[in-house]
Amino acid sequence: LGEALSLVPTKAHFVLRLLDRLDALTTDDVRNLEGDSSARDRLFEILMRRFDALNEHRDGARSVITGVMRDPWAASLVVYRLHCSLSVMLTVAGVSPDGFRGALRIKGLAAVGAYALRAWIKDDSSDLAKTMAALDRALAQAERLARFSLFGSREQTGDAAI
Repeated sequence: LGEALSLVPTKAHFVLRLLDRLDALTTDDVRNLEGDSSARDRLFEILMRRFDALNEHRDGARSVITGVMRDPWAASLVVYRLHCSLSVMLTVAGVSPDGFRGALRIKGLAAVGAYALRAWIKDDSSDLAKTMAALDRALAQAERLARFSLFGSREQTGDAAI
């Protein structure tokens, strides 16, 4: 217990370590992402890798998530840390997280991830079908919103719009 507490003295430290681990598992082998697939497909794959990793310790992950939502200090640290994770996920998917548009992409991916996380919490199936469906719907909605964004050029389509 003493060694564990020296590594993770608080709930917030534990969650930050967990996020580090999830990031590593999510982006571990980016070469397996299809290079000619759309940015939406690559983001879907990356986010599903994250849910698969969470699913390995489902009850513990649910407990940590609900615990963080009840602790404002831990939640604020996690939100900041997730910003970094989302930036990495966009980069791995071949989408720029830089500049004003990048900040909007990060916020959009956060909304997509939150929507899918809510579905994952309720999804008790082994194949995560409900989570995949929710993620696909959220990414489709984000893609539609990106096309009609006031901040993008009208010529942008597909990956560039995302």
